[in-house]
Amino acid sequence: MSAASTSRKAAWGHKPDFMILARLTGGHEVEMVFGLFKSPAKCAPSFCNVDLVDLGIMMKDSIDMYYKQGFELDMVTFGVHIFGM
Repeated sequence: MSAASTSRKAAWGHKPDFMILARLTGGHEVEMVFGLFKSPAKCAPSFCNVDLVDLGIMMKDSIDMYYKQGFELDMVTFGVHIFGM
């Protein structure tokens, strides 16, 4: 688990259902993709909007954490919201 995801869980409790990490040449891990799964039984349209906001917050927090640590990356994160399994 990367430093960004560890601090995010400790501070805010946001936790994705899955993440895809990339390992840089220096040994640091960068979070690239965040994913959330929601079943149709647990997801009304208003809850889906909350999930999308959570996904956006996770992606923003990840990029902010790396900039605060001094990484200057041309980095993009992606969010995947899978609904209706």
